Amino acid sequence: MKKKNEYSLDEIKEQRERLQNEIRGLETGFSDRITKIKGELNSITTPVQKIREKPLKSVAIAAGVGFLAGILRRSRKSRKKSSAAPATPVSPPSSGSGFTSMLMNEMKHLAARKAMFYLSELIDRQISELKDTSDEQ
Repeated sequence: MKKKNEYSLDEIKEQRERLQNEIRGLETGFSDRITKIKGELNSITTPVQKIREKPLKSVAIAAGVGFLAGILRRSRKSRKKSSAAPATPVSPPSSGSGFTSMLMNEMKHLAARKAMFYLSELIDRQISELKDTSDEQ
């Protein structure tokens, strides 16, 4: 007479086969999803497509980055010139240069935050599109 928790060898084998089939199905589905996500990520990282989709935004971003790079380069050159001429007495920095550097730091911080926000939004949209396509299947 069998107890409640005892199974026959055949029942255990059947259960094992069912579980293995389920695992294979899950692995296949997971593998397909990973392949699809990799393809979507490759399309995300192609800047040419994004530039074609939003050319004005791309030009504005490039101009902003160029503007910031020019300002940073100019400030580095002025620092090098002032450190290269030790014969002249060094005057304390004026309040304008402190304000300018503080303003530039704030602009860099805001630009970095905006770029991270834009990337976050782009990734969120791509993930939601992937979820929508996987839900449809």
